[in-house]
Amino acid sequence: MRMGDVDSVRGTFGGLKASSAGAAEEADAGGS
Repeated sequence: MRMGDVDSVRGTFGGLKASSAGAAEEADAGGS
């Protein structure tokens, strides 16, 4: 596996996790 493939896979999953976590954090901040 090339480094670029790893980075793109990491970027995809990292982006999904970040947006999920970001949405949850924003909801928490908005609720309080």
